[in-house]
Amino acid sequence: MDLTHKFTKWLCLSIIIFTGIIFILSEFHTASQKKFWPDETVGINGANSPHSYLKLIAYGPPGEASPSPLYYVLLRLLDGHKTQIHIPELIYFRLPSIFITVFVAWLVCFLFWKEIGQNNAGQYIKSLQYAFLLAIPIRFLFEEEIYYYAMETRVYALWNSLWFLCLFFLLNDKHLKYAIATLIILAFTATGISFQITALILAYIIVNAIEGGSVKKIFFNSIKIFAAPLCIILYYGLKVPHFNYLEDLWGTWPAFFKFWLGHSRKFYILIFIGILCLLKEKTRKFSLIPLTMIILYLIAPGIYYVTRAKGCFLTDRQYIYYHLVKILGLIVFIKLIPFYVDLKTNRRTQIYSAIFISIGIGCTINKTFLAFMEGLKNAFLPG
Repeated sequence: MDLTHKFTKWLCLSIIIFTGIIFILSEFHTASQKKFWPDETVGINGANSPHSYLKLIAYGPPGEASPSPLYYVLLRLLDGHKTQIHIPELIYFRLPSIFITVFVAWLVCFLFWKEIGQNNAGQYIKSLQYAFLLAIPIRFLFEEEIYYYAMETRVYALWNSLWFLCLFFLLNDKHLKYAIATLIILAFTATGISFQITALILAYIIVNAIEGGSVKKIFFNSIKIFAAPLCIILYYGLKVPHFNYLEDLWGTWPAFFKFWLGHSRKFYILIFIGILCLLKEKTRKFSLIPLTMIILYLIAPGIYYVTRAKGCFLTDRQYIYYHLVKILGLIVFIKLIPFYVDLKTNRRTQIYSAIFISIGIGCTINKTFLAFMEGLKNAFLPG
């Protein structure tokens, strides 16, 4: 490894760490200015009601639409130490969301950074991958909805971050056991994962069928990966209460379709990247992420029907995972670079490099970068 490549590698990791620190400081500042929503207060009180941990896990937090208890167990642990740590409550009870979000961003980037360093690609290809890797923490941490829910005492940041981590693990066969563990943890996080796991199972079956797997192998592998989280989801799913919100709070089907179609343009990049995955035999397994998210998008009317039948009203936080689309597309895109940029054929390398750099820049530059600059200001010039 020459000096230039070593410098590029460690500079990349340093910027990733620095981005996370900016996020933490910016979130602390913003959270300190934002009062608790009423349902945040209900969640804190529910987690700290005089029930034991065992009852909290067995029955879920009282009065919550999703009885999956993991986030409320974390809140209960926090409550037990609040007198020992002198941090304003507006920040203190939001620490789980903030630190889980940044931890997942750092973990994904570090594992990907390590993987790039260990692959057999040339230095030019690795430099391209490192350059686009820098966009992942910015896009994940400073995307508007992700940033917003990371400073709330609600389950959405944990739910979304673990889903992001699970899909990343599924890109690498070596990480399969971690993907299974993450799915099990997710099942304790939000009953909404039942829709996500449905999309993932369908995508897993389709991708493995395309790769030529036998029905028997696909079936038993599916049982190994999905049986435990499905059982947990079923247990908590049967406990979901019925809410009686007024019709005007539910939203209407036209309002839902307007919201749904408004997010459709985010998925164009995933469709394109999914096609790139399928064009080469060695990259077909990478199509699992694009296909899962596309299926999840397509079943959204069913998701809305089920949640509406339970008396829940339409809110975009039920679909927070839509904001992961371009980040996930970028991750798969980085994985594809070594398979398309071939240094042995000079002209083809130039063409593919130009195409890939154009797509990569399109995935990275948008208002998220402006949010990152605002985060810098909040972190270092909070006044």
